[in-house]
Parts: sequence; structure tokens; C-alpha cells
Amino acid sequence: MPNQGKAPSPVPGLETEIIALLQQLSKQLPTGAAKLLLSRVAGHPEWPNPYFEVRPRNLRAAPFSGVIVETDLNLTIGKFAARESPGFARGATIVKGLTAEEEFRSIWRAVTTGGFTEEVYYDRRGTVTKARAKILVENIELTFGYGGGFISNLVKRKKETLLYEPY
Repeated sequence: MPNQGKAPSPVPGLETEIIALLQQLSKQLPTGAAKLLLSRVAGHPEWPNPYFEVRPRNLRAAPFSGVIVETDLNLTIGKFAARESPGFARGATIVKGLTAEEEFRSIWRAVTTGGFTEEVYYDRRGTVTKARAKILVENIELTFGYGGGFISNLVKRKKETLLYEPY
């Protein structure tokens, strides 16, 4: 795919700060526990923005990935559960009173220590129609998701519940 493995051209500010923080946090994991991949967004050659992916060696641990676009952050935890945070760098954090860095560290901690579940729903053809994961960040439950809020029982075919382990 185009851009796969191409170095991003981060804009100073949130983009460079999150990349530096990811590099620091991934070095604090036990040796070989995960691999940090940094590139541009796959399939979008015109986007210089950073895409990151943390792939845990433990296949039962949750992957952690995202895209940083200037002041906005889009995170995915697990297979499909995502959350977009427009204005993240400008104080639009989810947990009031936390800086962007503190909230990112708290989400990282929740994902890398495991113990949360992701529910993934598939249609009859095996296509993902919905995913939901909830993590505790500073004693506040954050929901990450994918797909619509309402899925008819006629559409849902299979539900998979994934329990994530530590890195």
C-alpha cells in the first residue's frame, strides 16, 4: 500500500509531542513486549501526518494505533474500537483537568495493562458492523467504538468478545 513504512512529516506541536511520548512509553515496556511502527497514513499519499501502531508480542494483548493531525487525535484500541478527539492539543481532552499528555499516558496505561474487553459484531458476510471497548482512565469509563449505535438483529450474525491481556 502507498505510504506504508514512509516516514511521516509531523507538524511541530501535538504531532511531534505524541511521537516523542510514544517512543518514550514504548521503551519503558519490557524488552520485546511490543513493536512501535511510525509511518504516514496508508492509502493517502497526500497526507504527511503521522500514523502509529504499537503491536504487542502477546497476541492476546490489545493493539494500540492512531493518527495525529495537527491538534486532533484519533486512537484505536484493540481490533476496531476507535475514538476521535478533535482539538485534543487545545485542551479538548476527555477527562477534565488532565493535559493531553497526561490523558494519553493514562489511556496507554489502561491499554498496555489489559483487563478490558472489546465486543465486535459481524454481519452474515463476516464484515465488521460494530465494535465497542470500554477502559477506565482516572476512574472514568471511556468508550471507544466503531459502527452505528443501532444494529438490527436481522443484520447481526456473530458477536465476538475479546478479553485483552497485558503486554
